[in-house]
Amino acid sequence: MSKVSILTYQPFPVGAAATNRVLSYALGFKELGFEATVLITGPSEYGAVRNREVQGTCQGVRFVYTCGTSVLSEKVHRTGSIRKQFVKLKRNALQVYGFIRALAYVAQKQHTPEVVLLYYMDAPLLFLFWRCFALFFPFKTMLDISELHYIHAPEKRFTHSYLKGYNQLLARSADIALPISRYLENYYQTFFSASRIHRVPILANLDDFDPVLPFEDGYPYLAYCGAMNESKDGVFTLIRVFGKLAQLNKQIRLLLMGSTTNTHDAKCIQELIETQKLGGRVLCTGFIPRTDMISYLKGARVLILLKPFNEQSASCFPTKLGEYLAAGRPVYTTATGEIPEYLSNGVNAFLSETWDETAMAHDLARLLSNTELLENVGNAGRLVAEQQFDYKIQMKALIRFLANLNNK
Repeated sequence: MSKVSILTYQPFPVGAAATNRVLSYALGFKELGFEATVLITGPSEYGAVRNREVQGTCQGVRFVYTCGTSVLSEKVHRTGSIRKQFVKLKRNALQVYGFIRALAYVAQKQHTPEVVLLYYMDAPLLFLFWRCFALFFPFKTMLDISELHYIHAPEKRFTHSYLKGYNQLLARSADIALPISRYLENYYQTFFSASRIHRVPILANLDDFDPVLPFEDGYPYLAYCGAMNESKDGVFTLIRVFGKLAQLNKQIRLLLMGSTTNTHDAKCIQELIETQKLGGRVLCTGFIPRTDMISYLKGARVLILLKPFNEQSASCFPTKLGEYLAAGRPVYTTATGEIPEYLSNGVNAFLSETWDETAMAHDLARLLSNTELLENVGNAGRLVAEQQFDYKIQMKALIRFLANLNNK
């Protein structure tokens, strides 16, 4: 049986969007006849510990924390504190150790894969080590690219010339680039030849969301799941929009699913809820099991995602959107980046081209009064997920791409 190894520092098998993307890759390879192994090269559990297993299997996929532990720290320390700095040093040391052990793992004859997938962001030293290491082995290296590298970094630290050099390093570290969006595909054609790039959009496991529930008049709520911050997913704006919507619709509630280790973001969210006088109408669940998250998505009146109109949104393609659509519930989202390429306003989703909070609140109030429209759009959105984002379809396309590349 052919082997594939996926190297990452994302939590596994329990985590958020990045974890689900890694799992979708692994499941796709497994179901197409590969022996898939996920190697997690650094501790992923910080604060609330969701997984203590150092190795095991998930849906037939083997995983190993090569750093020897999944837990970095069970306490969240204040930014700038001595303990916080110690935890940071510990994390860096374990990541280096785990990466070296991952190299040793794939070097063993019984484990040497035909294909290696790197799922990292902003790790230049690791890519440099990998480049030197991979010269001695015949396997192909693929690099998943889900957003622009260093997109969140201060501009003063990372100049254009530095980023150009970094991306050239990426091109030399990997044989194949797997960008998630057309924006990234076009961007990385400067560094990878077109024949070495294959776009892999959102990967959704539709089986997790079956069956789609009937659209009934149950407990009315909007639902969001993901990063609890403003810069990436516009959560602060979402709360303010809901504050205006709550004045127009007295029954609707807002469910926010996701955790944050950033105490500043958590404080801002709590202050917004209090100042908007939304106590009792906004529920923050923190991190919850995936089965519970799916149940809440499938029961919502509308699933909402307000990504800001910025470069990060323009370049990425939010994985949660695939899961929203898979749930069979209508999606209300800002028309950023890749989203309008797959979705049409009023047909299979509701797209907002404005960042005006009052306008979005009135949009939502109007939509919530039309149950038939919501149901039709939710069903059409599910069809998009089935045709475009099912990981089984996308992984077959990736395997065909690899086969064609080998034949050239």
